[in-house]
Amino acid sequence: SAPMDVTVRVEGVDVARWRIVAPGTQRWTAPLMRRAGSHSAVGMELAVDGAVSPRDLGMSADPRVLGIKVRELRLSAFDGPHRPAQRDKTEPAPDAVNR
Repeated sequence: SAPMDVTVRVEGVDVARWRIVAPGTQRWTAPLMRRAGSHSAVGMELAVDGAVSPRDLGMSADPRVLGIKVRELRLSAFDGPHRPAQRDKTEPAPDAVNR
């Protein structure tokens, strides 16, 4: 399967870009900075480049465009200096990327 790029946007600003090169459970981190003095909700978007339908891959008649499967999303407070987005680790699990 071809690599997929995922862009993380917070309030419309790109804060991280991840490249998924193989199926499996993958853990990633990205900074989610809130505007100073803001106590409102923060908008977050995961934009997937390279998503395709099973029909386009010749796998089935399913026309839905499928990208990644998010199993869990954790948001944590962090009171330290800004750290760049990073990949934490990869564990085998064939259902993490739906293609």
